[in-house]
Amino acid sequence: MLKYGKPMCRFTGNGNVMFTNGFIENSQVSCVTPVWTAGASHTKLDVSLNGFDYSGDIDFIISEPLLLHRVSLMAGPVESSTTNVKLLGSGFRSNDN
Repeated sequence: MLKYGKPMCRFTGNGNVMFTNGFIENSQVSCVTPVWTAGASHTKLDVSLNGFDYSGDIDFIISEPLLLHRVSLMAGPVESSTTNVKLLGSGFRSNDN
């Protein structure tokens, strides 16, 4: 796959189309997410190896920029695989379905 093409990624939504470079690593294609000037929106993601023929039609959500002001950790267990932290900032999406 790497020998025959360079991946390109196409994001489409709200009447906007943006293209970014993709890359291949371990037989997987990854895309760089664009700075989306149309604000938060549902988009479609398609990938091409030749820059012309795109496929995928993958649902992709682009959100507002996340601003992290502070990470709060008062104390935690010394021997544990989980520790709760509090993230303070703006741009977090709610988990409401």
